[in-house]
Amino acid sequence: MSWRVVGIDVGYSNLALVVCDVDKVTYEITPVFAKMTDLRAIQCRDECCMFERHDRKAGHVVHHFIETVDEWFKSADQVVIEAQPV
Repeated sequence: MSWRVVGIDVGYSNLALVVCDVDKVTYEITPVFAKMTDLRAIQCRDECCMFERHDRKAGHVVHHFIETVDEWFKSADQVVIEAQPV
C-alpha cells in the first residue's frame, strides 16, 4: 500500500511539481513525476476564464498550470505546498 503525495513549490518565475508514492509501512519514497514550468510562458487562451484574460497575477497563472496537471491532483492522497516567507 502506498500513499500519493503531490508537492508544489511556487516561485517568482517557476513552479515545480513533484509526485511521489510513499510506502505506508517502510516510508520508502518513489518519485513518479516531476515538472518544472516557467510561469511567464503560460498564457490565458480560455474565452470563459474566471480571471481577466490579461491578468498576470499568480492566482491566474497557477490556475492554468494546474489545469494542465489536473490528473496528478486527482490521484493525490495529500497535496503539500511550500510556505512562502512573509
